[in-house]
Amino acid sequence: MSTLWNAEANEVFHSSPAIGDINGDGRAEAIIGTGNNWNIECGNGHPQCGPGDGSDHNKLFAFHLHDGSPVPGVPVSAGSTIIASPALGDIDSDGELEVVVGSADHYVCAWNGNGSLAWKMRPDFNHLGTGRMSGSPIIADLDGDGDQDVAVGGDDGLALLRSHKGSNIEGGTIWQQRVGFGRSMESSAAVGVFNGKCHIVLTQFDTPAVQT
Repeated sequence: MSTLWNAEANEVFHSSPAIGDINGDGRAEAIIGTGNNWNIECGNGHPQCGPGDGSDHNKLFAFHLHDGSPVPGVPVSAGSTIIASPALGDIDSDGELEVVVGSADHYVCAWNGNGSLAWKMRPDFNHLGTGRMSGSPIIADLDGDGDQDVAVGGDDGLALLRSHKGSNIEGGTIWQQRVGFGRSMESSAAVGVFNGKCHIVLTQFDTPAVQT
């Protein structure tokens, strides 16, 4: 094994990369989000911090796999740290892949392969509001209409979002009846067909409030 290329950012790379041809040039790209290590350390006065360290903590990068060169129009900036890995899918039925990822500013964003923003959505979990979108998204037809939708976990539940605009699939549903409501979800959900129906499989956890 040998190293073909390497690329750097002014922050750690936190997420796992997704691989696909996001700009339709016939070549595969690696799409990856940054973390929040040096942004925190430098904000606390870490002695090893240099100029610009931590400045890329909210970025999504894309590199051509054959030579590591950046994809035109990328990196793009989310509102805050991108904790989870991005997902790729054709969410607007244009025959090209879009990039979907959640971030710590409570939003889910979808970008086109040229770096333009397709939509940005802050999921609402009723009286809980919304928390960090910390789970990796999955892209699948969640409502049976033939379009590719988005499911992404966060601090307060699982957001089910329609493909084209990111609107809430569960809008108007009583909060107790929403999928995975009121539990934290930092891992990806899975979608599968068994017993003749499409199901969402997910893992969540509950962190009770600590009284002092």
